[in-house]
Amino acid sequence: MKKIILAAINSRSSHSNPTLFAIRQMLKKEKDLQTVLIELTINENWRDALAKLASQNGTLYLFSVYIWNREYIEKMIPLLKAILPDAKMILGGPEISHNIAYWEDKTWADILVSGQAEDFIPHLLTYREKVYYSAHTPINNVPFPYDKNDREILNGRLVYYEASRGCLFNCSYCLSACRQERPEYRNIETVKKEMRKLIDLNPRIVKMVDRTFNSDRTYAREIWDFLIKLNPPVPFHFEIHPVFLEDEDFNILAKAPEGLFFFEVGIQSTDKDVLKAVDRPWNRSGEKENIDRLCSLKNIHTHLDQIVALPLDTPQKARHSFNEILNHRPDDFQLGFLKILPGTPLAARAGEFGLVSTPFPPYEVVKTSSFSFDDIQRFYRTEADLNRYYNSGYFPGTVGFLMSRFADPWTFFEELGSYSPENPLAKQWPVLAESLFLLSLKHFPDDREYLIDLLRYDWCPHASGQSYPPLIRLEVDNRIKDIRREAYNLFENEINGFTRRSFNHSILFVPVSSRMKKEHSDEITLFYREESTPTPVRMKLDRPSIFSRDLT
Repeated sequence: MKKIILAAINSRSSHSNPTLFAIRQMLKKEKDLQTVLIELTINENWRDALAKLASQNGTLYLFSVYIWNREYIEKMIPLLKAILPDAKMILGGPEISHNIAYWEDKTWADILVSGQAEDFIPHLLTYREKVYYSAHTPINNVPFPYDKNDREILNGRLVYYEASRGCLFNCSYCLSACRQERPEYRNIETVKKEMRKLIDLNPRIVKMVDRTFNSDRTYAREIWDFLIKLNPPVPFHFEIHPVFLEDEDFNILAKAPEGLFFFEVGIQSTDKDVLKAVDRPWNRSGEKENIDRLCSLKNIHTHLDQIVALPLDTPQKARHSFNEILNHRPDDFQLGFLKILPGTPLAARAGEFGLVSTPFPPYEVVKTSSFSFDDIQRFYRTEADLNRYYNSGYFPGTVGFLMSRFADPWTFFEELGSYSPENPLAKQWPVLAESLFLLSLKHFPDDREYLIDLLRYDWCPHASGQSYPPLIRLEVDNRIKDIRREAYNLFENEINGFTRRSFNHSILFVPVSSRMKKEHSDEITLFYREESTPTPVRMKLDRPSIFSRDLT
């Protein structure tokens, strides 16, 4: 019996590889075949990973190669081939499909699959040439990747699913532009059935890999409406384009349960000439209005993207895009950097724009004709602070206030860079809070009392105990201790579902500055963790015995 090893080399243990799961489903139809799916990560010790693969003593090994695992695979497979010289090593995936010339002389790679893997699988045992160029496989012919027995291995992980393939756009930096395939959609009733199956797997989140999920408005609306009515405990992540959003979409999305939908919007740049240079459509006025409307829907988690150092981009243009995007106030803002992916139209035009990138993954640009290396490094430093202070969710009140006091968001982060820890891995709340505190003291000393209030309020959802870090402790904390003792003695076990145990693990916030007292009506706010979720509960200063659940 032949033994097929499907080796998924993921970037993290929480991720999964839908292509190899789908191939496994296709191979189940074959008799006299034993199929084994092995999941590893690039963080795994190479010797341990090699031992796991070699111990299977497979007939054929299939690897899907991406920018995040290419270097790991290039080190691993030659050793595996040396240990098992009779085993065939078959490689596919984006890194293979769009860079065949690089891989053809690798003697340890027996077969290279260019294109969609589904078309190759029927020829898996009989194909003898070095390169297989796949024909198009209609998406409705692609099997659902998972089965009910996968719940054990996919529980709590990120699971991928595609309802469509292809893209309406031909952005020159994207791999979709290599294929220039028009979108095709999976049967919508099939998608609904499969989404139910996905939910039964209990993943942490379902990430839809569709390039632009809402390019077909009617299709997207029906899926969103279906999920809203279903109200599953599993969130769904969609990549969308704001230009396709209309009033009907916002009416539907407004009904979504909080936390059900995560929307990612690739703005990339707000400059017309920059977007034109990469063949990306531009409609900033309509786009801006829709993004503002989307970000105002607090039940939808929003994630906006920018790409720095695109052709014709300059530091000034990139800063302007940064400000425009951050002024939307998304939940997350990813500041990314241009990658020159092999095989893309932009890779063929790199010399025209003076694009210099690393010859190894992830192929990031280090300079362009309009963006120096030093300028790119400045944006890298800003990216680190953006992630630590904004995307972390540690300081929503403090950072929001300080950004509003500076001329624009970029100026705030530029000034913050003088105080933030040099080590980008320094992410402890007290260390980061000190940077914000010192920045505010220099620029806005009159707001000192209010800023401490903001920092204290921001700390509470992340506190693991009843106290504040030394930087933001106040005399009022002694008063809080008295309130805690009084309130603790007022109930034997529970009031309105709020228990003594919850209270004992809570932290109290009392506003001190006049501005914060006005904003919070001079109330005490109590934060406690309910099923690992911080939930603020308010009670009046003069009535500490009454716990009213005013969730904010």
